[in-house]
Amino acid sequence: MKYFYIDFSGEIHKTWEELIYDLNEKQEVERYCYQRDFYEIFKIIIASILNESELTLIDGELTIPEVKTLIGEEALEQISQIEKRKYSDIKDKKDLIEKIKKSKSGSIVLFTSGTTGKPKPVKHSIANLSRGVVIKEEMQGDVWGFAYHPTHIAGIQVLLQAIYNGNTIVRLFGLSSSEIEEAVTKYEVTNISATPTFLRLFLSTGKQITMVRRITSGGEKMDEMLIERLTKKFPHAKFRNIYATTEFGTLFKSSSDGFEIKSEKRELVKIKDGELLVHRSLLGEFETHQLDGDWYKTGDFVETIKEEPLTVKIIGRRSEIVNVGGMKVNVTEIEEKIREVFDVNFVKVYAKQNSVIGNILCCDINFKGKQENEAEIRRQLSKFFQEYKIPRIIKIIDRVDKTDLTRTIKINRTKT
Repeated sequence: MKYFYIDFSGEIHKTWEELIYDLNEKQEVERYCYQRDFYEIFKIIIASILNESELTLIDGELTIPEVKTLIGEEALEQISQIEKRKYSDIKDKKDLIEKIKKSKSGSIVLFTSGTTGKPKPVKHSIANLSRGVVIKEEMQGDVWGFAYHPTHIAGIQVLLQAIYNGNTIVRLFGLSSSEIEEAVTKYEVTNISATPTFLRLFLSTGKQITMVRRITSGGEKMDEMLIERLTKKFPHAKFRNIYATTEFGTLFKSSSDGFEIKSEKRELVKIKDGELLVHRSLLGEFETHQLDGDWYKTGDFVETIKEEPLTVKIIGRRSEIVNVGGMKVNVTEIEEKIREVFDVNFVKVYAKQNSVIGNILCCDINFKGKQENEAEIRRQLSKFFQEYKIPRIIKIIDRVDKTDLTRTIKINRTKT
C-alpha cells in the first residue's frame, strides 16, 4: 500500500486507491477551488485536469471580503459553479497517471503571490505547467516534502511532478521547524521544494538529515551561503536553484546562484538596462503593463557573470531597490551580509518614509543564537557598507510573525 498524501499535523493518510475511489465518486467538477484542506484541493485539481476544464484556484485562508477584492463580486457569486464530469472511471494508479499525462487541454488560473502588491490572476495551460516535469523510473520511489501552498504555481508543479512519477506527498507547509524535521524523518522524505525563506527557517534546527536526496528552491534570490548551510544539514542532497514566476513558470535551473541560459532559450530572454526580459510567448494569460514590445519586464535585475555561454546572477527585484537620500540601495545585499556575519533565523531590510529626509533604512532581525545589540550590528555592517546603506532603525524581534511572510513563505515586502 502506497500513500498519495500524508498530513503530519492532521494525521491524514490517503492512499492512491482512496484517491482513485474519490475521483470515481465525483459526478461534478468544480470551476473554482476555495478550500483549506490540502487533500480536497489536490482532488479538485486532478479532477479538473482529467476533465480538461478551466479551474480557478483561490487560497482558502483568504476571507470572503479578500476573495471579493481578488476576483470581483460577479465571480464571487459564481464560486460554487460546477460542470458535469466527462472523464471515465479510473481503473488503477497506472491508469490514473496515464490519463493525467494525456489531459493537456485544460487550464488553471493562479494568482501571483502578492509579495510586492495586489495578487493578479494568470491563466496557464496544463501543458505549460507540466513542461518542467521529469519522469524517470528511478524517481518512482521519491517522497516529496510539500512546502508550498497548493493554490500557487510552485505547489502545482510539485504536485504534477509527484503524480507523474506515482510519488507520495508529505505536507510540510504550515508546520514549525521541529515538526518539519520530525515529518521529514518519520516519512523518509527524499525531495524538498521550498522558498529560500522557508529553508532558512528550517535551518533553525541543528540536526543533520541524511535521507533527503534533492532540494529545489525558487521564488526568491538564492545565495551561496544558504547553499553552504544546506549542504551541512543535508549532506547527501543535490541542490537545484530555480528561476520561476507565476507569470511564466519555470525558466532556468542551476546548482548555484548563477543561471546559464541554454541555447534553446537564448532567443527568448534578453537583458535591458540590467533588467531581465522574457519573450511574451512564454507567458501565461494575464493583463500587464510590463511589456516592452514583445518583451515582458520581469522586474528582476541581473549581473552578467559570463558572456559565452550567457550566465547571469539575480541581484534583486525592482521592489528590493530603494532610494535613501538620493542613493539607490539593494536591500537584499544588506540582508545577505547580516546573514553572513550574524546567526539569524530571519532578517528583512526595508525603507520607511520620513517627513524630513524622505526614506530611512530599517531592519527587523530574529536571532537564532547569540543576540547582538544595535550598536554592534551597525559596527559590523560599517566594515562592509557606506553609511547610507546601514539601517538607521534596527528592531530585534522575538519571533517571525505570520505577517512577516507571504502565503508562499517569502519575505513580505509590503509590510513596513
